[in-house]
Amino acid sequence: MATEDDVKAIIKFGRKHVEHNLLVHCFHGVGRSGGAALIILTDRLGNAEAALETLLAMRPEAIPNLRIVRLADTVMRTDGAMVTALNVWTARTPSVAEFRRQKRVFFEENRNLYAKAAAL
Repeated sequence: MATEDDVKAIIKFGRKHVEHNLLVHCFHGVGRSGGAALIILTDRLGNAEAALETLLAMRPEAIPNLRIVRLADTVMRTDGAMVTALNVWTARTPSVAEFRRQKRVFFEENRNLYAKAAAL
């Protein structure tokens, strides 16, 4: 599970490589990497909505991880701008809303898996 330290490392990495193109990728290339890319783009563009638009233009399959984005809103002191942008997008994109609903159900039905992971 992502932490504030992870978010700080993502921001630091993005700022270190501001003059370069970045490839941000996790195992599936959808949630965690989408969240990391949204964080870097928001930091660079100074606007969460424009960052989300840019991200989706580059990677339409991305569905940024809400946990890491919530943490980033706190770390970056954006007053929830990234989560708000994601919520607006989710509300107008039925497939994303359904994905988030299914994921929430899975987590609720499998809490024991995450308790084990947290103990590692």
